[in-house]
Amino acid sequence: MSDEFIFLLNDPEPEQARDNGGGKEEFAILLDPPKSSEKDDGFIILLGDNDAPEKRGCKANHKLSLGETAGIDSAADLHKKLVAALDGGEEIGIDASLVCVIDTPALQLLISAQEAAAIAEQKFLIHKPSNAFKEAARNLDYERILRSSYSV
Repeated sequence: MSDEFIFLLNDPEPEQARDNGGGKEEFAILLDPPKSSEKDDGFIILLGDNDAPEKRGCKANHKLSLGETAGIDSAADLHKKLVAALDGGEEIGIDASLVCVIDTPALQLLISAQEAAAIAEQKFLIHKPSNAFKEAARNLDYERILRSSYSV
């Protein structure tokens, strides 16, 4: 049996999914529409990357770098940072140029954030997705969803 989680944006911590009775736990990622903020200075969030996204041309006000590995181990941190970016109410840029490994939960979290940004009428960009990022998205049939956010 695997450990799986429910991620609710605007929820302080992910909650472990309840057992559905069959010994198998289920996975869900849900995002609430972000709250707008009167004051926004813009910020940069780095996830395992020392080279800031704006140095590579990502011009969004909220920039998150996925670094080389984006997976279940870093999903809770990514969740918190996406919540903060969505609450900021401005354009969100995800730097995916260094990604070598990305798993299903990380891609699902990005899709949910993309959908929450669309509901809030915020621009959501995935900047320079690496070949590994695009291949993982394609293999899971998520590329058709995420492709609209790709930025070169």
